[in-house]
Amino acid sequence: FILALVAISASALTFVVDGFKYVTLNATADTPYRVRCEGWSDGAYPESDLTIPSQVSYNGITYKVCGIGPNAFSFNGNIKNLYIPYNVEQINTYAFAYCTNLRQVHIPSSVTNIWSAAFKGCGSLVRVEVAGIFCPPETGENAFAVCHPKMTLYVTPYNGNVEEYQAVMCRGSNHFNSVKENKFVCDWLVDWWMAVVNKSSKNVVITGATQWNYTLSVPKYVIWEGERYNVTGIAPRAFKGCSDVAILTFADGALLDEIGDNAFEGTSLKSVKNLNAREIGARAFYGIRKLT
Repeated sequence: FILALVAISASALTFVVDGFKYVTLNATADTPYRVRCEGWSDGAYPESDLTIPSQVSYNGITYKVCGIGPNAFSFNGNIKNLYIPYNVEQINTYAFAYCTNLRQVHIPSSVTNIWSAAFKGCGSLVRVEVAGIFCPPETGENAFAVCHPKMTLYVTPYNGNVEEYQAVMCRGSNHFNSVKENKFVCDWLVDWWMAVVNKSSKNVVITGATQWNYTLSVPKYVIWEGERYNVTGIAPRAFKGCSDVAILTFADGALLDEIGDNAFEGTSLKSVKNLNAREIGARAFYGIRKLT
C-alpha cells in the first residue's frame, strides 16, 4: 500500500473561510489553485451535519478543496453525518479519528486515498458510502479500525464489481460487517456539473461545477448514460464564494425541491432569473443586491 503524498510548498498560504482552515497545495497541470482543509479555526462551532466545501474563494481566487489534512476533525464529538464533496482526493491519517458520534460518511468518486487511521475509533459509524468510483480508493489497513460492529460499506461500482471493493477496503483491521451494492445513488460528473445522481428517481442534485464564468445557467435536466435526469436541487454551499458568477439563470419552467443553505452566499451575483424552488435554505443568497 503506497500513499500518494500531497505536496505543500514552503511558501504555502494558510487562511480561514467560514470557520474552516485551509492550506494551499502545489499546483497541478489541471488545477492551478488547490487547498487542503485543515479542520476548524479556533472558536468555530463544529456542526452535527458536516458538509465540507468543494471549493472556496479567498482574496479573489477560487480554490478547489483537494484534501482533508491529518487530524483535521479528530476527536470531534459533535459530527454525526459527514459529506465529503467531489474534488477531494486524499483523506489523511487521523482526519476523522475518534469522532465518537459519527454515524454516516459519504465518500465521493474523486477520492483516491484513504490514509491509515482516517476513521479509526469512530465507534458509532454504521454506514460508509463510497459512490460512483471506477476503482476503489487505496485504503489504509486500519483506516476504519475500532468502529461500530455493524458498520456496513455501501459501494456503487461502475462495473458492478463489489468484490474488488471488499478486497481493497476491508483488509487489515477494517472490519466491515457487510459490503453491499448501492444501486441507486452515486455522485458523478455530468457535463461540467458535479452532481449526486439518484438512478431510481432519475433525479440529480447539483453539488458544484468544474467550470463557470460570468453567467451560470442551471439546466432543467441533464443527460447521463443516455438517460434524462431532472435537476431537483442545489446542495448546501455548492457555489459559495464563487466570485466569478454575476448572473444566475434557472431554466424556464424548472421547479427545484430545495436550494441548500449557503448555496450561493459570497458570490458576485447581481441578478437571479427564473428562481422557482419549494424550499430555500438559510443564507442561500446572502449578499445579493438584486433578484429579478
